[in-house]
Order: sequence, then C-alpha cells, then structure tokens
Amino acid sequence: MIGTCTTLDHTVNAIRVKFASGSRLAIKLQLDIGKVSAKVLTNRLRKLEFEGIIARSTKPTSPPTVWYGLTLVGQELCAALVNVIDVAQRLKRKEVTTAGTR
Repeated sequence: MIGTCTTLDHTVNAIRVKFASGSRLAIKLQLDIGKVSAKVLTNRLRKLEFEGIIARSTKPTSPPTVWYGLTLVGQELCAALVNVIDVAQRLKRKEVTTAGTR
C-alpha cells in the first residue's frame, strides 16, 4: 500500500505529520497547514484515505463534523517520515557526519 504513494509533495507530508498526535478535525487541519485551499486539502485527504493511510469519520451534526485519523499503516509511515525529516533538518544544519564520503 505504501508503494502507491507516488506523490509525496509538501502538502501530503504536512498532513501526515499533523496526524502524528492523533485524530484531527478537518477544519483544524486546514488552519494548521496554512496556505492550502479547501479544494486541494480535500483532494489530498481523499487520496490518503484511498491509499489506506488515513480514515475518515463523521458525526451527524449540522453541518457534519468530519474527523480524520491515521490508520495502522499511516502510523507506521508517519513514524518513518518523522525520522526522515529529522535527518533532513540535521543535514541542512550540517550536523550529520559525512563518514565514508570521498
């Protein structure tokens, strides 16, 4: 299933990282992520749901309340992404040793 994640753009990565702390309201996600339209966010969330990375639940309020949370596969992927982001940030700050390079 992870192999189907062919477009790991900034928005998708941001969404995955935001879920690290648990389920989120759809509107809260949009506020947290920032410069992304509701249409783009909805499309990205649908893609992640289709890929089995997140699960969507609704409550019958007016208007409906929509929650998204990571699936087990999504939790595993999120943990890996957090590690990759950590190494990338250290590389950017030149904190990672370059042992074995020529």
